[in-house]
Amino acid sequence: MLPQKQFDLLYYLMKSPHTPTQHTISNALEIPVESVSRALREMEKKGYIKNGKLSALGRNALLPYKVENAIIMAAGKGTRFAPLTYEIPKGLIRIKGEVLIERQIRQLQEAGIKNITIVVGYMQEYFFYLEEKFHVKIVVNPDYYRYNNTSTLMAVASELGNTYVCSSDNYFLENVFTDYVYRTYYAAQYATGDTDEYCIRTDRGGRITDVRIGGSHSWYMLGQAYFSREFSRQFSEILQKEYKSGAAKHLLWEDVYIHHIKELTMYIKPYENHKIMEFDSLEDLRNFDFSYVDNVDSSIMDNICRVLRCCHKDITRIHILKETDEYAAFYFVSAGKKYIYLHPLRKSIAAHTDWKKSAFFLKLAKRLGLNGKRLHIDERQGWEVLAYDETVREADDTSASDIQSVIAAYRRLHEAKCISPYDFDIWSEIDHCKEKLERSTVKLPFDFSDMYHTARSVYDSIPTLGRRRRICYNACGNQGIFLNKAGQVLLEDWSHSGNSDPLCDVASYICGLPCSREQSLEIFTAYLKRSPSAKEQDQFIKYAAVAAFYWYLKAFDRDLEDHGSASLAYHYYQKFHLYAAKSLKRKNSAVSGGKDPAHDDTL
Repeated sequence: MLPQKQFDLLYYLMKSPHTPTQHTISNALEIPVESVSRALREMEKKGYIKNGKLSALGRNALLPYKVENAIIMAAGKGTRFAPLTYEIPKGLIRIKGEVLIERQIRQLQEAGIKNITIVVGYMQEYFFYLEEKFHVKIVVNPDYYRYNNTSTLMAVASELGNTYVCSSDNYFLENVFTDYVYRTYYAAQYATGDTDEYCIRTDRGGRITDVRIGGSHSWYMLGQAYFSREFSRQFSEILQKEYKSGAAKHLLWEDVYIHHIKELTMYIKPYENHKIMEFDSLEDLRNFDFSYVDNVDSSIMDNICRVLRCCHKDITRIHILKETDEYAAFYFVSAGKKYIYLHPLRKSIAAHTDWKKSAFFLKLAKRLGLNGKRLHIDERQGWEVLAYDETVREADDTSASDIQSVIAAYRRLHEAKCISPYDFDIWSEIDHCKEKLERSTVKLPFDFSDMYHTARSVYDSIPTLGRRRRICYNACGNQGIFLNKAGQVLLEDWSHSGNSDPLCDVASYICGLPCSREQSLEIFTAYLKRSPSAKEQDQFIKYAAVAAFYWYLKAFDRDLEDHGSASLAYHYYQKFHLYAAKSLKRKNSAVSGGKDPAHDDTL
């Protein structure tokens, strides 16, 4: 192995178009003239230099240090860079007129590195054009969505040699790449204050001896890394062994290196601040590229501006929220007010959620003064803008005043006498749930069939005449029901809403409350604002039984999908048997012509 000074001198001579003077070399390499003179004499003796120029033997001496290829990791989601990365991968964001990853590819190719592999995963289709445009190789990481970037290096482990390992989202102010590299390194910049980055400690020779997350006044890892052939061999063996065991799947490759830092020799390569940039958020990017202040190339930002009637520059303090099964979300501030934007994930788009229905009921809720946090739902694309109000709270199902307010909101909805394009038939929904459960491989409870037939018998006994049809909320208990600071009821979850019998709607709400039969009747009476007739009582009891069975099925199905969820299945099971038994007593009493002995304790 060549000493570093000899490597630097040979490489400088190889890149010089003319024979340089010793003073020129001294200035370029920042070493004393005496050291240059001594090194030249030594290398002339070895035959590496002849007549002040690099010889063929000297070129051969440099061959072990020649860069063979580059890996650009572009598989990650870049979630911190919302909302841009909801629409395009972070590596394809345009900064000061250039696409991030294209700039990096050009810099590598200008340095003489032609063998470039792009490892893709999230929104991978957007990267495919690079193969033809730049003659790079595309490798798909199938595990990008469940494992960390160790899965990206695993996808190209066989290609690691004298290799640059880069991230697609790094912006190099100047070209940092060379076609010959002396030793394994990780690029670093200096933090003059506190930082939560991977902070580096080194020995006097520059070898990294320790890396810790977070520090102050420290060099930290940022930018490209370079693996020598020997480092790649050692690291690949460790990575593949630990990845196979599962220990490394959820780690960054840097974490694997840190765990084996005594075995793996890597050096620091320091750079001046701002030579290498990594944009963690839209705010970071705006500070660098002022064009993003007034105009972000994002349809999501356009959506927000249309709803709030604001400008791009007014959307600030963007913060990513926890992703759900259906939506990615971020918080933001505009004109001093707080909001949330919901962006449908690909799988929810594929499931073809009925956003048109959601938009219809949002407009209805606004008209009736029942709208809460939702400000807008796009009926074609499903994105939503919500107001963020910390004073809004869930309705308390043990509070008499909250229940009275909710009942009044239900009455207002029903008295509006609206009919929607959407129907909610509770028995059709029950059959749908039953068929889904029967298609599963799960053994159903022993009394499931008896419960189903009992519920059917109760449902069939509900008089068809006199059933009103109005738009109904069709929730259970306080599902999706909130109150604001002023006590206004806000109905947020309209997923089950549609034309139905208002008595069924009220019964469905009440069967979800932790109340006695007497209290249930009191709530029903409060809804009617008068004492119910015998017929209304009978219908209410029967609807409560059917609704309880429906929500029992929904809870049972949810338990199968998520064993860790807080289940209400037993609550609905008990409610069903309570109301069904009462309904059957009434039915038998009516058939026999006798008086129901529990008439005074109807519910």
